[in-house]
Amino acid sequence: MTEKRKWKLGLIRMAVCFLFSAVLLGGMYPVSHAEGKNYYFETTGQNYTSFENTYSDGQKDSFKQPTFKNPGVPGTPYCIEPKIWFRKGEKTSEDFISYMKEKRNLTFTESDVTHFALALDYIENQMKETNGVNRNILAQAYLWMKLPAPDGTRIVNMKINGDETIAGRIVKEADAYAEENQDRAAGKAYAYDAGDAQALGSFSVEYFGRIRLKKTSELPDISQSSDLYSMKGAVYQILREDGSEAGTLTVDEKGISSESDWLLPGKYVVREKKAPDGFSLDTKEYPVTVTEKADLEISVREMPNFVKADLLLKKCTKDGNPLPISGAEYKISYSAGSKESESPDRSWIFKTDEKGEIRLSKEYLVSGDPLFFDADGNPVLPYGCYRIQEVKAPSGYTLDEKVYYQKLLGSGKSESTEAWNPVESLEEKEEQPKPDKQDAQKNQPKKTGSVKKEKPVNTGDSEKLTFYASALAVSGLLLTVWRRRNHRKFMG
Repeated sequence: MTEKRKWKLGLIRMAVCFLFSAVLLGGMYPVSHAEGKNYYFETTGQNYTSFENTYSDGQKDSFKQPTFKNPGVPGTPYCIEPKIWFRKGEKTSEDFISYMKEKRNLTFTESDVTHFALALDYIENQMKETNGVNRNILAQAYLWMKLPAPDGTRIVNMKINGDETIAGRIVKEADAYAEENQDRAAGKAYAYDAGDAQALGSFSVEYFGRIRLKKTSELPDISQSSDLYSMKGAVYQILREDGSEAGTLTVDEKGISSESDWLLPGKYVVREKKAPDGFSLDTKEYPVTVTEKADLEISVREMPNFVKADLLLKKCTKDGNPLPISGAEYKISYSAGSKESESPDRSWIFKTDEKGEIRLSKEYLVSGDPLFFDADGNPVLPYGCYRIQEVKAPSGYTLDEKVYYQKLLGSGKSESTEAWNPVESLEEKEEQPKPDKQDAQKNQPKKTGSVKKEKPVNTGDSEKLTFYASALAVSGLLLTVWRRRNHRKFMG
């Protein structure tokens, strides 16, 4: 082969290498990451920072450290082996924990990886004071301070641009942040082995999100101010997309749930598992998307239980037969809660119809407080204590003085199983009063037929009769005396 041909082949090879390098340096590696895959690493040639390190064995080194280009690995690549020089080229990815165990005989846990990932995220993105040093350089300094060299020695003193206070400060701040957020994130780390050259590592962190729930009543007019209705004790499940349970939310008496455990970003469904007292189980599913560092609140509304009553009361005779009579008025008093109150929460006056019945309807309502209604506008009876008493009897009947009671307590069940038992109110006719003898004589009718009429007495005739009677008596006396005298003369 001639020298000219060799020269041409050399140019071609150089051109191919140049193009291949351009692809690598242009960051055109795929973003996806897999263990066992080769990545080409090199420095940026920028952000050179002076380091002076003193090790635990007394050795010292000094150099200028640049930052690295990222060929498509998760996180930012950093040197993880102090005392070993970096050499650009291909390095093979593998799990960080496995690499440190197999190649360095060092034990790291997932918690350790998360700690490092959080600390590096703090330095790279959140730390306020950098002393004018590139953040990636400070993150590199953190790892060198935390990781031992392959020979087991550690850096005991580090100067960054001649300042030996920076390294200690960033380690303290980053470790504090990592410990504070350890439970709300998950770290991932990969190592990139290059044989006898400096190994690199990359760390990424994924922050979790949280969910909490605020629960209210669909019909607060029914459920408020009653110990028979409570938000406390409701339990909701947090389900992953595959249906597995990621956590639970328990609601307090104010309707606010506890915060969930930290959840990985993703899609979830929240569904009620246990309903509280006085409420029906909420069958709705609430989808929610959890994002990093999110504190999400889900608002849910739940339907309270109640009784759909129709016939409230019917009039009856003593023998239990229906008494179709209208106009009887009854007062129904409602006390919210499990015990009757002397001051009821609401009361109403209802009137019987021509069948002698009262139904739960506006048409039967005479006066009183507003009725309770369901979501469709139908009158209903909430859980509580009811007192029923007749306050006005129909004309011609006596008042039913008996007081009737009903309790709708729900029995702590999450489903409505209560029913209203129609009241059977007895009604009697008024009795007519019995008349006494004098009233009977006065009220007796006069007899018909011939009746002798007595003449009225004249007072003048009466005086005459008296005079004649007296004169006749005197005449009789004189006659008797005369006869006795003449008799004696005749006998003598």
